[in-house]
Amino acid sequence: MAAQETLFAAFHRPWHDPRPLPPNWRESAAADEARVALVPLLRDMFADADADADAAVAAVKDPRSSRVVPLWLDVAAQAGARPSALLMVRHPNEVAGSLHKRDGLSRSRAHLLWMTYLLEAERASRELPRAFVSYEALLADWRIEMDRMRKRLGVALLATTAVAEEIDGFLDVSLRNNQAERGGKPVSPFEPLALELYGLALHCAADPAGNRADEGFDAITAKLARVAAGYLDAPLRLEDELQRQALDQSRVDMSLQIAALRELWRPALPARMPGACRLYYRETSTPFNESRSLFADPVLMEDGQHVVFELPEGAKVEHLRIDPDDAPGAFAIWSLSIGGKVVEDLADRVNAMNEFALPVTSHRGGIRFAALGEDPHFELDVRGLEWSHTDGPSQVEVRFRAETVLSEIAGYLKDSGQEIEHAQRDLGERQRRLTECVELLEQRLSKFGESAIGISNDVSLMEAATRSFHVALGEEIQNRRTEHDRLQASLAHAREELQATHAQNEAVIAELESMREQQGVLLSWAQRRSLGYWWRRLRGRH
Repeated sequence: MAAQETLFAAFHRPWHDPRPLPPNWRESAAADEARVALVPLLRDMFADADADADAAVAAVKDPRSSRVVPLWLDVAAQAGARPSALLMVRHPNEVAGSLHKRDGLSRSRAHLLWMTYLLEAERASRELPRAFVSYEALLADWRIEMDRMRKRLGVALLATTAVAEEIDGFLDVSLRNNQAERGGKPVSPFEPLALELYGLALHCAADPAGNRADEGFDAITAKLARVAAGYLDAPLRLEDELQRQALDQSRVDMSLQIAALRELWRPALPARMPGACRLYYRETSTPFNESRSLFADPVLMEDGQHVVFELPEGAKVEHLRIDPDDAPGAFAIWSLSIGGKVVEDLADRVNAMNEFALPVTSHRGGIRFAALGEDPHFELDVRGLEWSHTDGPSQVEVRFRAETVLSEIAGYLKDSGQEIEHAQRDLGERQRRLTECVELLEQRLSKFGESAIGISNDVSLMEAATRSFHVALGEEIQNRRTEHDRLQASLAHAREELQATHAQNEAVIAELESMREQQGVLLSWAQRRSLGYWWRRLRGRH
């Protein structure tokens, strides 16, 4: 991706620019640099392939490759590989919806990009073994599609039982975050032509005899050239300008949001009483609704608020939504108990917050979030928790605090006070142990005084033994010093040899670096002077 982005940048064509690449882009210096970067990458992929397989198989998946298939043909040839093409076909309206949601692109540009990528990939891959694959069919039954790919590409695509289970767990219809609506008014002037191209590609995907529809693709390419000519002039530049303005506006909005978040921490005088808390509960298969909601007034406590919701008997609880207030604010949720049991992994179970997640600064953990609107809430998944009642939980308890600058300072002071209390308790425990040690030492000294009289008779014998010991100890110390001096001399000699070896290694590394640079120059020179290079240049001139 990085190599292809660099190549597009050299032509001033980002991935979302539908204009064609320069006519002779394949013979450019930028293309040469991309080949130099991609050939060793492809060789490394083959080196990592399964050694037990009949033939190594490497897959490159990047939509940008659709526009530079000739580049990949050169890369495959230099790496000694046989290329095949796999063209994924997805409904253009689903692609347009995804690009609009993710990147803010207009439906017109998204449809034009979809057609440009598919048509350029189709045109450049006609001489290759290839297969069209329907995205919808892949999600429906990937095994059938895999079998079709294997037959059309002639590549050993095998899935072991373990891999098949992993694919089953990954491919899911829920991956279709944007599904196309059938019928209705076109969402862009390019939609009718995009749907025509989509139908032709699906025909190629379903045709068991192959996927040769060259004339049909060429006809759509000619139509697209006429339809897109006007759009590539003023409308495209206008969209780029609008996108830049939208980016600038998003930066302004972010600055305003940051300023609003700062205001949430400023305490109101007089302080506003907290509003009623609300709890929604549901099963996985049902949405949150008013029929399954509860109200409860929080109880003010020293360090925040405590609220208890009484659940109906037999309530099925798999997901919760908790609204700690009905006004903007920043909130810290310290503890959540369901059915009398504290939810230890509270932060991991939260799957939505309205509107901003905040970092947790207290040692108590929990979660923190802020809402600029009058709907602060968070949602969590409580499946897998064990209740103390067999027929479901009876209560949900929440401990939280609406935060301001003052509460933050008070929280820090309280945390610091608790740390001081812990330190004082530790100090008291250490003092107690020290007192016990002193008392034990006094007892032992007393016993030692009682036995000192008996010991004095043996002092002369001990002095003689001590003198002999000192003489022997002096001789041993001298021997150790001599040995230490010898070892120091050996160590100094070893350091000198190590420094000399290090200097030699540095010289060898420098020489290798010089050789690597020369090899790069020779490789570039050889590529530019190969018969294929001049043949393409001569063909380009004619």
